[in-house]
Amino acid sequence: MGAKFRRDGISLFATGFWASTTDKNYQIASDATGATVVLPIDRSYSAKGVELEAQLERGPFSLSLGATYTKAKIDSDKGDATAAGNTPRHQPDLIFRVMPQYQSRRVSIGANILGTTSSFAQDSNLLKQSGYVVVSPFVQIRPVDRVELALNAYNVFDKLALVQVGSAAIPSGGVANAQVLNGRTITGSVRFTF
Repeated sequence: MGAKFRRDGISLFATGFWASTTDKNYQIASDATGATVVLPIDRSYSAKGVELEAQLERGPFSLSLGATYTKAKIDSDKGDATAAGNTPRHQPDLIFRVMPQYQSRRVSIGANILGTTSSFAQDSNLLKQSGYVVVSPFVQIRPVDRVELALNAYNVFDKLALVQVGSAAIPSGGVANAQVLNGRTITGSVRFTF
């Protein structure tokens, strides 16, 4: 269920949600000795939350905002009853984005800001992954018609952003596999339109 508001360059959208689902699957994992095992998954989940979006436009300036707040849980797990009531892995409470921008005929400048709060590495809820904010500014210059010069910087502050940690807890050796977002990446381009 949601609501929308639009007037004089302002747009606001709010959507509340409640979802329930089941998952019957298999997962490749490691046991306590590090050996690879295949685990059957037979679970039900539920999630409640709200999604907010906003857009403000004033002349050449615009600001786009978005956020999703989710409270999710594992309702039942036929293979591991101790998982019931836990938060599903990689599910933060809050995900958000902000995009301020100035755009004229010859110049566009702005930034994409994406962030998330912390989440659990695995369904056992023993190890938390830190939240992060990734800032990615950009500038586009159109010196003449049909020519555009662009400079983009992804993750300009080189933030370590953990997307996934493969262990339920820090192993005794202190090393775990992790998937991260790219570090600082700067690209430039020239575009000709024919």
